Amino acid sequence: MKKGFIFGMVTMLVIFLLIPQSLAIGIHEQIQVLLNQVNVQVDGQSVGEKGDKILLDNGSEVPFSILYEGTTYMPVRRLSEVLGLEVGWVSETETVTLDSMAVKRPQVTIEFENYQPITLELYPEIAPNTVNNFIDLAEAGYYDGLKFHRVIKDFMIQGGDPIGNGTGGPGYTIDGEFTSLNGSFKTYLSHERGVISMARSADVNSAGSQFFIVHKDSDFLDMQYAAFGKVIDNIEVVDSIANVKTDTYDAPEEDVIIKHISVELKGYTYTEPLINQ
Repeated sequence: MKKGFIFGMVTMLVIFLLIPQSLAIGIHEQIQVLLNQVNVQVDGQSVGEKGDKILLDNGSEVPFSILYEGTTYMPVRRLSEVLGLEVGWVSETETVTLDSMAVKRPQVTIEFENYQPITLELYPEIAPNTVNNFIDLAEAGYYDGLKFHRVIKDFMIQGGDPIGNGTGGPGYTIDGEFTSLNGSFKTYLSHERGVISMARSADVNSAGSQFFIVHKDSDFLDMQYAAFGKVIDNIEVVDSIANVKTDTYDAPEEDVIIKHISVELKGYTYTEPLINQ
């Protein structure tokens, strides 16, 4: 079922919902929208079948869909979660509204001297200051000519050091945006294959310009390093770099050089990062 079709059904059906104003609070638990089928798909991906349960905020479960007198009902909250829509209630017209709350995610393309480029999507909703910092450095041409100085097959490839040995940085640091025992940031992205994350020293707030791209799933890094995006095109290039010959210090025998990192904001508005001098 295509998104547009679902949107059309929702728009057409909400005008027939007679919902008391008292339902405005906890609306996601009580309002339902009529659908014509039990098994629902969005762009080819199943979003639920009859018998599936939805866990509500209060800890209780309700069915994904309810079959009543030959008609299938599905909670509006389910549409909200699947389609990335915010549920609202207009009491004057007794109308349920579903509005887009999609996050604008910028993309960056890393061009190499001897490899095909790779494209990554960045997640400002997960690590906003980390994303702003990376974009700021890329836009300034900071990464141009730098190399991937540390490569460990089946783990990660690391670059962004102006000195080239893992000790350099931009002259400042940023706070770590990840869940930590001594921190208050509670959102993180798991370090699965293709995820980009910030390198740092033992100090959790010591990241600057160095980053790494995960070659193989490394969830033991979760809640310890600020992951902020993921490769969405040409992940095979990461494989190629991860397989280069390295010395005893994990440095490639032949330099893997970043030619340029370009940025496509995709509607995202970034600000100068908050830094620690």
